[in-house]
Amino acid sequence: MALNPSPISESIKHLDFSKIDFLILNEIEGREISGEKSPNRIIDHLLSNYSNLMIVLTLDTNGVIYRDNVQEYKQEAYQVKVKDTTATGDTFLGYFLSMISQNPDNKFALTVASKAASLAVSRKGSLLLSRFCRGTR
Repeated sequence: MALNPSPISESIKHLDFSKIDFLILNEIEGREISGEKSPNRIIDHLLSNYSNLMIVLTLDTNGVIYRDNVQEYKQEAYQVKVKDTTATGDTFLGYFLSMISQNPDNKFALTVASKAASLAVSRKGSLLLSRFCRGTR
């Protein structure tokens, strides 16, 4: 089971994450839930309370970190000219979950999801994504 706590709300801050496999969130959501500011401290806090959690913390232009109690992967953001950030987080989330459901290789899933998000921001509007998805069927 995966949770993306977006948009963040007061009720989400108090959820019991013990039944969640993947927590996929950005730095703002991480700060709100953990009370911590740095990415590593956000993840440390969450794992200290929920040791079985697999955390995917997106860092905007600084990429993304995956960490659980055994492994950590960092994926740098692909450098592209940003035209529109519409649906970027949703694109990342959708591709990450799709890849994980097909192949439980977290590092590969981060790479594919990051590429998809980079493609999304390099085009105007989210219309590109619907065209891309239709073309992959």
